[in-house]
Amino acid sequence: MMRRRAVATRLIECLRNNFIYGSYLSKDEIAFSDPTPDGKLFATHYFGTSQFLVYNFVCGTRSIQPKTDSV
Repeated sequence: MMRRRAVATRLIECLRNNFIYGSYLSKDEIAFSDPTPDGKLFATHYFGTSQFLVYNFVCGTRSIQPKTDSV
């Protein structure tokens, strides 16, 4: 019922504005941790591409999400 109300977008914008005092994070500085299929769909829509950062917990680095046609 609450989907498609821009709640996730507003949360990300709040994070970008308040994560570091006096600074605004760019979209390049945001990474997702193991996104669900719905999370991948949101990230693809938010960033305008299926190429977004995903945090890799195994080695502690960020990596580019592989491009897939089935998002």
